[in-house]
Amino acid sequence: GDRGTARCRRHAGARLASPAAWSSLSCGGGAASRRAGPGGADDRGRGPDPPVLTRSGAMDDDAVLIDRFLEMMAAERGASRNTLLAYRTDLQGAGEIVGGLAVASQDMLGRLAGEWAPLAASTVARKASALRAFYAFLEEEGLRADNPGAALPRPVTRRPLPKILSSQEVDSLFALIAQRVETAHPAPLDLRLSALIELLYGSGLRATELVSLPRKALAVDRPFLIIRGKGARERLVPISDRARAAVATWLAHVPADSP
Repeated sequence: GDRGTARCRRHAGARLASPAAWSSLSCGGGAASRRAGPGGADDRGRGPDPPVLTRSGAMDDDAVLIDRFLEMMAAERGASRNTLLAYRTDLQGAGEIVGGLAVASQDMLGRLAGEWAPLAASTVARKASALRAFYAFLEEEGLRADNPGAALPRPVTRRPLPKILSSQEVDSLFALIAQRVETAHPAPLDLRLSALIELLYGSGLRATELVSLPRKALAVDRPFLIIRGKGARERLVPISDRARAAVATWLAHVPADSP
């Protein structure tokens, strides 16, 4: 879709500590509208002065800017709720360290490396990535004339090899579950465990997708699930007869009005 239209919707009704910051934005068409001065197009191609973000209102500006950034992440990139929560936490934490992200310089951001030193490299990489995306957003929207993100650390991360179960361990797992559920009066939590393991093993769902499946996601007469995963993308996931039977048995113990 039109990024300019999306930008217009995101900024509707927004207010900064410095109102002039938002008055420089236009819904007319992105970068081209930002190049035009208050009186219209500039013959020399000279853009307007950058928005004024003051030190006195830095934390107030941060709150509004973070909200605008997260709205963009949700609307244009389909970021999940967990991703948005993590970004908000990382940005707010960094802002408290440097005294406000809205007016932070490269020197101020350079302090973050020392503050983050005790953290794992993967955690530092995640926090720095959130900040780089945030400053790229501010620069693109015309809310900052510069991008201080170059001062952020870039730790080298290594992806560990996945740990897997052997065939014998998987067989033992299913044998133990069968021993629990194939009794005269199986415990409801054992039936739930059976449904979870059968779905996980037979579908390859992510753990968060598995535990958040809505009640209506699976029909006993349909050999597949429709999953909304990362980035709000949908995909079809085939499931086995065993998984459908295990879920049907568990659902008999779930209240009809439970999601």
